[in-house]
Amino acid sequence: MIAQFTVYGEALSQGSMKSFARSWRDKVTGERKVRAMTTHSNPAVVSWREDIRAAIQNQASTVFFAKPTAVLVRAVFYLERPKSLPKKITKPVKGRDLDKLARAACDAMTGKLYTDDKQVTDLHVKKRFALDRPYVVFYVAEDLEFEDLAIHQWLDMPRLF
Repeated sequence: MIAQFTVYGEALSQGSMKSFARSWRDKVTGERKVRAMTTHSNPAVVSWREDIRAAIQNQASTVFFAKPTAVLVRAVFYLERPKSLPKKITKPVKGRDLDKLARAACDAMTGKLYTDDKQVTDLHVKKRFALDRPYVVFYVAEDLEFEDLAIHQWLDMPRLF
C-alpha cells in the first residue's frame, strides 16, 4: 500500500511544547488537585493538521498502516519565498525548522494513515521554495528492507533525494 497526497497551503511548524501544572480546590471535598497541562506555542498548527487530514481523506482514504507495520514517510515542503529575500539565496535556510514541520505533519497523520507516529521508522524531508503557491507532497508506504534505489522502483515514485 502506498499513500501519495498533496496538501496546498502554507505549512506550519509544530512549535515548542510547554508543560505546566494547574491546581485547584475541589468544591465538594475541599482537596487540592493538580493536573499536568501541555500546550504548544503555535495554536494555528491545529488548522494545518486538519488540512493534512482532509487531504488524506480525499486522496488516500483507502490506505491505513496498523501496528506493528513500520512506515516510511517522505515529504517535500514547498514554501513561499519571502519577497525581501535576496535572489542569491536559493533554498529556505531561514524561517521554519524542518524538524518541526515534519513533527506537525507526522502528528496529523496519526489515526488517519497509521495507528501511532512511533511506527515511522524512515523519515525523509526537504524544504524548497515553491514556484507559485506553497504546498507539501507526501509519500507514505510500508518500510521494507530494500536498498534506496529499489524503494524508489517499488514505490514507483520520483526520486526526491
